[in-house]
Amino acid sequence: MTYSSVSREKVKEIAENYIISTTEVISLLNCSRQYIHYLIKSEKLVPLKTSGKENLYYRPDIESLLNKRTN
Repeated sequence: MTYSSVSREKVKEIAENYIISTTEVISLLNCSRQYIHYLIKSEKLVPLKTSGKENLYYRPDIESLLNKRTN
């Protein structure tokens, strides 16, 4: 696959709808940054990309965690 096979607009759409930051995860789960670290260490949450303090996550993974917490 070449990079030119996916349009910039499609990548932007995917990023806006499916990729979220640690800060957004904390807000959605209403939890602490330490809890996010716990989830990662216990392999209950896997970041898509790690970059310094900020990770990127797949929104459906977070929604699944949220559903498990509320059920």
